[in-house]
Amino acid sequence: MPIQVSLVVLLWVFSPITATLRAFFELPRFELDLVRGTLALLAILLLLRREFVRGGLSELVRSFLLELPRRAPLFSSVLALFVVSLASSSRPLLTAWRLVGLATMVALGVYLARRLDTDQLCRLLLRALVPLLLASVLVALLVPEFGQHLNRPRAAIDGAWRGVLGHRNGLGPAATITVLAAVALLPGTARDSWSRPPIAVLWAMLGLFVLYQSGSFTALAMVVVGLLVLALGRVGGGRPRLQVAGLAVFGGLVVVALLHHESFFALFGRDSTLSGRTILWKKSLEFIELRPLVGHGYGLSWPEVPALASQLEVLDRPWQRSFHSGYLAAAFWAGWPALVLLMVALLRALVALGRRWLAGGTVLAPAFPLALLAALLVLAVSETRLLLHAHFFTALLCAMVLRAQGMNPTMMSSQDSTDFTQGAGDGNG
Repeated sequence: MPIQVSLVVLLWVFSPITATLRAFFELPRFELDLVRGTLALLAILLLLRREFVRGGLSELVRSFLLELPRRAPLFSSVLALFVVSLASSSRPLLTAWRLVGLATMVALGVYLARRLDTDQLCRLLLRALVPLLLASVLVALLVPEFGQHLNRPRAAIDGAWRGVLGHRNGLGPAATITVLAAVALLPGTARDSWSRPPIAVLWAMLGLFVLYQSGSFTALAMVVVGLLVLALGRVGGGRPRLQVAGLAVFGGLVVVALLHHESFFALFGRDSTLSGRTILWKKSLEFIELRPLVGHGYGLSWPEVPALASQLEVLDRPWQRSFHSGYLAAAFWAGWPALVLLMVALLRALVALGRRWLAGGTVLAPAFPLALLAALLVLAVSETRLLLHAHFFTALLCAMVLRAQGMNPTMMSSQDSTDFTQGAGDGNG
């Protein structure tokens, strides 16, 4: 089972669980990146073991170096700008190592786009995320001082579950993707033990339960957006006009929510500043303008830039490590041009996936790439764990962009497919 094991290990390595390990073992960030990089390298070697044997590695390298720029030139240009940010980084060694992690995630995204169809991708996500959710439930119940946010000043956070993923906004999005993957598999008749309809329903219920316990507003927005897209795939299957009308209504609801954001956020106990983050966004904008074209170097957080660290002391938030916006983080790391190109690339992918879905989507599974991309874009509004970060969300983002640009699974041999879909006691018949 080299393929499924390697992919699951890669998703674990680049999930928030590594941040939890850093806190538990008191590892500095650089040592954490070394551990992540080493584990990722071992997983990739296992993943490509058969490629080395049969000489297919050159094809995979060509797809990364040549096909990615050809199919997704805007996305590739953004990656190039992130590499250029190495020259302006105050910590070039750390930036370089994080670029290696970013390259690993992009390569994984290329691999996913070329090797797995939608059903296989959904099963992979379930294999990777369900064990993390089950472990999180056990830790939250049995070791609450580790698995829950306790003694927090904000009532909305106090008691929220974080499980083994370190923070509720790490646990919540993982639960959301579990729900979307499980729901997308429901129409299928596969005999794989992970994707039989009754089991898929169980995983969806587990994801919703964990999402509720996490209290993550970000994850709630993700699951609402994703499930609405999947619902349109079911209700409007084979009826493009109904699907278009549904998308129009959905877009109208988004506009109404934006126009009446105060009332909308109040429903969830929030305010329009997303609970006091306005001052953080304002300060990050000020420091983006210091280097608007090249940024401050990929991957750097607030405390790693002396001027920003002093501002955090003034704001009485020296603990703050995240920009709480993937979009602002991208602009901070690589400058405004990178963010503009990235947004254009993502919007083009969103439109392209929508068109492909309208042209041929008749069940839930074809709508899954569109639902996943929409959910990830929502996540980036208030979380930094996306938009070209060393995180498995980036691999999913890259895979969805390439799928939107026409890359379909073509390379998986029958033996590879068997390796992926079969597990101990499993069978795909």
